[in-house]
Amino acid sequence: MHNTLRSDRITNVSQPQVSGRIPSVEFGRVIAILLVIFIHTGFIDRLHYVGGGYGYIIDLPIWLTHSLPVAYFLLVAGYFFGKRVTDGRDPRALLRQYSTPLIQLFIIWLVVYSLCPPDGIAAVYDHGLIEALTTAVATNLSILINEHVKLLLIPRPPVYHLWFLPILIMGLAAVTGIILLKIQKHVVALILVLYGAQLAVEIANPDGYFAFDPRQQLRSMQFILWGWWLSRYDRVSFPFALSLAAGGIVLAFTEGVILKVIFHASSATVAHHAYLGSIVMIVGLFLLALAKPDFSRGTSFPYLARFTFGVYVSHMLVIYALVPIHQKLPSLSPLWHLGYAIGVCFLALGITMVLSRLPFARITVIGGTSRPFFTRRENSVP
Repeated sequence: MHNTLRSDRITNVSQPQVSGRIPSVEFGRVIAILLVIFIHTGFIDRLHYVGGGYGYIIDLPIWLTHSLPVAYFLLVAGYFFGKRVTDGRDPRALLRQYSTPLIQLFIIWLVVYSLCPPDGIAAVYDHGLIEALTTAVATNLSILINEHVKLLLIPRPPVYHLWFLPILIMGLAAVTGIILLKIQKHVVALILVLYGAQLAVEIANPDGYFAFDPRQQLRSMQFILWGWWLSRYDRVSFPFALSLAAGGIVLAFTEGVILKVIFHASSATVAHHAYLGSIVMIVGLFLLALAKPDFSRGTSFPYLARFTFGVYVSHMLVIYALVPIHQKLPSLSPLWHLGYAIGVCFLALGITMVLSRLPFARITVIGGTSRPFFTRRENSVP
């Protein structure tokens, strides 16, 4: 049976399709993967320069946008993992079911990105295929040997965006441990401890100079736990979810103003602050999706959401290949940046769709499972 929060905003009405795909959540996943690509292609950061002298009014939404998409994916993962456990699944078996393809995908794509020159086609054109590949392998192998764990804490090639995979496994393992130890009632306290640790690291390292900076991982763990905690309750009302999201935005602006005006914090500190408002905002946006589960039903979004995980792991390969184009963007108008980002989206989607249909290559986007991992009923990954 579901728990009931002490609020008339959360009802005990059974949520439809809790273990299957929810159209509104699928819509959110498509938007989230678009934001990931817009961030990695530099389009979101380009808006900072377009904003000009508006400063913080433009900058804060940009910083909040950076924190939104991966956090949404982690919320979804924790939520549907919890729903499957509520449906009677053994959390240990479920963890193994999720972890195996995630590990496979991490290894496969780590090898792929270790083989790829970061300047892509240009390197092959300038130095030839063999030299470009051997140089990339030697460089990336040296980085992996010397930095290993650091690459998961402060991601850069060849790991870069792949840090998401091990942190997702760690988060779901933490949820499994909480369930088995029967300490569910302490999960909010644990989340607060993680947030406090994130703030402590920020105070000790305001400009991000630590060789091992765990803030990103601490934040990610919080969202997995929030997603699982929310899975134990029933659907939330739309007005309450909307108020939560809007309140989070207001709180984040307030935090930033306090940092700038009262504490005279540096731009780097304000940009990388652990905004409590951003957590409230993102949770509110996820609850909005749960409050309107049929939103986007009958559109192409639920279908496109099937490919978000494959697009996530493959889009950097497209960016690598298009480095010569990306290098010309700073001198062009923002519309060119937008067109480039959209182009990367479509190319990554095309690669994912093709690989998912080739028997010998499906493992690169489905992790060796019998059916595409990103179409599982649990919706456990982006």
